[in-house]
Amino acid sequence: TGVPTGEPSGEPTGEPSGEPTGEPSGEPTGEPSGEPSGQPSGQPTGEPSGQPTDQPSGQPSGQPTDQPSGQPSDQPTDQPSGQPTDQPSGQPSGQPSGEPSGQPTDQPTDQPSGQPTDQPSGQPSDQPTDQPSGQPTDQPSGQPSGTDQPTDQPSGQPSDQPSGQPSDQPTDQPSGQPTDQPSGQPSGQPTAQPSSHPTFVYPMGTMNFAAGGNNTTPVTWSLDSLGFANRGGDGGALYLTVDIWPTHFENAGTQYATVKINGIVVDQYCTPDEECGDDYYTCFYDMDVQSYIQEPLGGVLSFEVTTTGVPHTVCDHLGYSLYTRMFLREALPTGQPTGEPSGQPSNQPSGEPSTFPTGQPSTQPSYQPTGEPTSAPSGEPSGEPSGEPTGVPSGEPSGEPSGEPSGEPSGEPSGEPSGEPSGEPSGEPSGVPSGVPSGEPSGQPTSHPTRVYPQSLSYSAGGDNDNPVVWNVDSLAYADNNYPLYLSVEVYPTNYENKANQYATVSVNGNVVKAHCTPDESCGDVYFS
Repeated sequence: TGVPTGEPSGEPTGEPSGEPTGEPSGEPTGEPSGEPSGQPSGQPTGEPSGQPTDQPSGQPSGQPTDQPSGQPSDQPTDQPSGQPTDQPSGQPSGQPSGEPSGQPTDQPTDQPSGQPTDQPSGQPSDQPTDQPSGQPTDQPSGQPSGTDQPTDQPSGQPSDQPSGQPSDQPTDQPSGQPTDQPSGQPSGQPTAQPSSHPTFVYPMGTMNFAAGGNNTTPVTWSLDSLGFANRGGDGGALYLTVDIWPTHFENAGTQYATVKINGIVVDQYCTPDEECGDDYYTCFYDMDVQSYIQEPLGGVLSFEVTTTGVPHTVCDHLGYSLYTRMFLREALPTGQPTGEPSGQPSNQPSGEPSTFPTGQPSTQPSYQPTGEPTSAPSGEPSGEPSGEPTGVPSGEPSGEPSGEPSGEPSGEPSGEPSGEPSGEPSGEPSGVPSGVPSGEPSGQPTSHPTRVYPQSLSYSAGGDNDNPVVWNVDSLAYADNNYPLYLSVEVYPTNYENKANQYATVSVNGNVVKAHCTPDESCGDVYFS
């Protein structure tokens, strides 16, 4: 048609188009392209390329390079390299090197080397060395060795400096210096200095202390100078009372205070069992703490109150979740007799006869026979027969029954009880207390003086199925005791869910007074009576 279609025909035309095809033809053109092909031709060009190859040619270039080849040449240069070789040349240099050769010469030098040899010369030098030889000399040096360790043999002479260690034997002279440990024995002489902890002067009255803390900060009250030696008995009793403020003690099982004396627990669980209280709760009252006194500083007591599980709340007292006060007092004279003899005579007569003779005659007759006859008739019958009949009935039985009752008591026991009390004491103890006081002192002090009434006592403690809670109280008085004593017992509702088999039992002196006491609940929040 003479008009191009715009599509290749798929057949060659036989004429070149004058444009490159974009694909190689697979045949050489016969003309160089002017661009490198990117492939080596396999033939040398005859001209240097101007770039070093990555392979050595194997032929010397004929010109030295400005970089060393890294390989030694086979021929020495006519110039020294300026660096020593790592091998000796085998020829002396003609100049001393200034360093020792490392090899000894066959000839001694005319100057000492200044260094010790590794072999002794066999001759002593004129100067001592600065190192010990390791062998003792046969003469003492006159100077201490300077070592930190003593020799294992005594020198036989005392040193002019103390060793700092005690000897095994005491000296026969006092050191003139006090030891840092007490001997445990009084010196018998007063010191020239006052004690830093003088014992309190008794009576000291009552001391008190109040402070606050929390679960991690206990309240501690420490006292010293309370006296230790020869302290004991009623005269040395010290009574402690501890109160806490009811801040947040809602759960008695997990929120409580603990009281210690010198590290010993005396009250494990003290809890008011309430929160936001308005008055102190007493953990215990007038506990005798004399036996807890420790010896240092003239007699020490340290009281510590801690809490467990008590949080900071709006119920805090003065900003503290734990606030406690403590009172310590001694036994003060009451103006009343104690019921125990003092061991010292009083300057006033008691109005009662003593149980021991004084050794001096009294100004009044005793109403009792002395056991010895007097030189004058008494005007009273002697109690012994005279050997002559008096003509008057004697009032004593003849020794033979008359066959008729006399109407008077015989004065001898019949061997059978009469059925009626005689009204007179038998003179022998019955082995059973009468319940009536004798009216006479026993001569021995009682180990349990009767408590002073009126009184109110309380006690709280914890246990479990295997460890009962026991409260023992004595000195309540027995003879002529007409005072009623009322007991109240309360248990905390811990886990008493099953009433039939979960209960508490209360006994008094071994007698069951309440067999089944049960709150019939668990995790209660108030005591059950």
